[in-house]
Amino acid sequence: MSRSKRHNGRPRTTAHSSQAAHNHRITIAPRLAGLLPPLTPEERHELETSLLAEGCRDPLVVWAGRNVLVDGHNRLELCSRHDIAYQVVERDFSDEAEVKLWMLDNQRARRNLSPYQRIEIEMVRESILSEQARARQRTGKSADGRAGGRGRRRDPDDGASGAGSRKQREAMAQAADRAGVSAETYRKVRQIKASGVDPATEEKLRGGELSIHSIFIKTRDRARQQENEEKRKRAARGGKASDRRVMVGDFRKVGHKIPDVSANLVFTDPPYDWDAARLDDLGAFAASKLAEGGSLIMYVGNLQLPAALDALSRHLRYWWTIACLFGGSTMMMREYGVRQGWRPMLWFVKGSRCDRSVVMADVISGGEEKSSHEWQQAESEAAMWIEHLVPPGGLVVDPLLGSGTTAVAAQRLGREWVGIEIDRATAAIAGRRVGEVAGRKSTGRARAKKK
Repeated sequence: MSRSKRHNGRPRTTAHSSQAAHNHRITIAPRLAGLLPPLTPEERHELETSLLAEGCRDPLVVWAGRNVLVDGHNRLELCSRHDIAYQVVERDFSDEAEVKLWMLDNQRARRNLSPYQRIEIEMVRESILSEQARARQRTGKSADGRAGGRGRRRDPDDGASGAGSRKQREAMAQAADRAGVSAETYRKVRQIKASGVDPATEEKLRGGELSIHSIFIKTRDRARQQENEEKRKRAARGGKASDRRVMVGDFRKVGHKIPDVSANLVFTDPPYDWDAARLDDLGAFAASKLAEGGSLIMYVGNLQLPAALDALSRHLRYWWTIACLFGGSTMMMREYGVRQGWRPMLWFVKGSRCDRSVVMADVISGGEEKSSHEWQQAESEAAMWIEHLVPPGGLVVDPLLGSGTTAVAAQRLGREWVGIEIDRATAAIAGRRVGEVAGRKSTGRARAKKK
């Protein structure tokens, strides 16, 4: 075993055999070992192949005086496994923060990192620098070591909380620049990390198998769904499903309670992942409840169109397809290379339209409303069809009522309605919404009488 002395601040180097980890008493600190992005399976395979073919050319680095390993965790593990000799270099560091920053810079310079891995490194750097700043605040010193306190002029944005502060925006822009990505991409990775992405997905992100944008969209949509679900549950706890026109259950099991041939309109919005069998059941239900000349108006997904047309045409007569423009932003369908700006509404009739003098536009836009349910559609769209296709005293049925948009629109227009909702909590929201509309109408009539 040879040892070279340290001269002029240069690190001293020691050669070791496969037993060196024990002999040199190298310590593995988990907080340092887990600091850096792990090797991808491909990177680990390449490293192992190189070590077996050429030996360990790069020395391991330990913190001088403490023998804590700061560089070479993967090499040490593989060398020990395959009995490959290696060298150890000791380096001086003032504290653990300096060790971590050195490790980050060393890894960034050495490895061919993906954008996701580079951002991971910069996020760790951010947390270290933030902790250093908090420590300086606790000791009353500035970044250059000068005393702080009341005499020092304070930047109005210094220490501001929230992601929107100027200093935080500047820090994020600098971190993105160091990572070689845009500030927007950096922000997306931060949100992906905050969402708790699963290990398998994160491994693919590190390896470049999945795009940052695609996973960001999925995590964002999942977060929105969870938020909407929480809102729905809170609203349901305070709501009442006392309106007997809101029926709880599956329309295929409780729909018999609605008289056949009694409805002028069936207006509904089934889930876009429904298969042909459930769409066929919906068509049969609508055909049984509609009076002659009545209409079925149904939202449908673009990819669902062929199955819906085939299933519903077995029971009703196809009449038209309506283009319902998105009220908000368009939706990018990357797997199809399409930017979607509308959704279809299918129009079927029982027999033939009773009154063709009522002319309907085949391109409509009613805005976007999601306050009560994630699948909630605009009330104005439902109101337009109910007003023109359901005469005063007529009946509209929604077998998939959801949060009650169809019922609310019918209530405002003074039309009769019945809704079926399979989820009891969502049915409670529908009942509450209808009750609020009925209450406002009653108050308005009372005020009108006083006048």
